[in-house]
Amino acid sequence: DGDKVRPSTEQGPAELLSMLAESLRDFVESYKLATQTFNMVASGPRDRNSILSELLERGKVLFLQGQLQCAEAVSRPNLENSLELFVELGYLEAVDKSKLKLTDSGKNAMSGTPTFESEIAKFL
Repeated sequence: DGDKVRPSTEQGPAELLSMLAESLRDFVESYKLATQTFNMVASGPRDRNSILSELLERGKVLFLQGQLQCAEAVSRPNLENSLELFVELGYLEAVDKSKLKLTDSGKNAMSGTPTFESEIAKFL
């Protein structure tokens, strides 16, 4: 019995990292989807709720087209968190309590090479 090879029941580092990456996929896809906000507010401030509604609609279409793998990526809480992160990073700025506008950093992020969206996509 000592010379038989048996499959391991333990996960190796590669399998563990792959599992962890997949468990975060919906968040990363949400952040990638939310980068479309930069184009939505490029011409001026927009109401946060209308932005979220449009992102949810776009996300549903992208999911049905197979461009997003996780249905959870198209969830209001994930997208709200994405917008808050973009505010904290300085890409978006809150105007009043209900509107968002693009900052100079946001303009650079959407037009730079590589773009912020393509940088996020590297994690998918």
